[in-house]
Amino acid sequence: MHSGFDPVALPLSLVLERAAQLPDGLALFMHPNTPLTVDGTVVVADPDDLAEWEDEPALARAYQFRYVLSLPDLRAVLSDLDRQVHDPTIEDCVEALSYYLAHDRFMRRPQARRRTG
Repeated sequence: MHSGFDPVALPLSLVLERAAQLPDGLALFMHPNTPLTVDGTVVVADPDDLAEWEDEPALARAYQFRYVLSLPDLRAVLSDLDRQVHDPTIEDCVEALSYYLAHDRFMRRPQARRRTG
């Protein structure tokens, strides 16, 4: 059954800012060999809406994107970062996500830091 969520291409920054409001069943699709950037495009889609023969939604295929991770996993990365960095910036979020995707584990900072000003 179709979830009712149509795949959409968005800037990564918007997805990071709104991750808490997006449904759990969604996933991120990105280009596998391109470094993440704040303004880079990602596709958000429900992988359960794919036909059995599909690996990615048509919109993701049009961008040559592949499945990267689920929204619950993205929220876990952001939550872990939030425990380490008070009021993380979008750039902090991109760095934490990039680290997670490269190493399959959360980024650890030597000492939690607080942003000032």
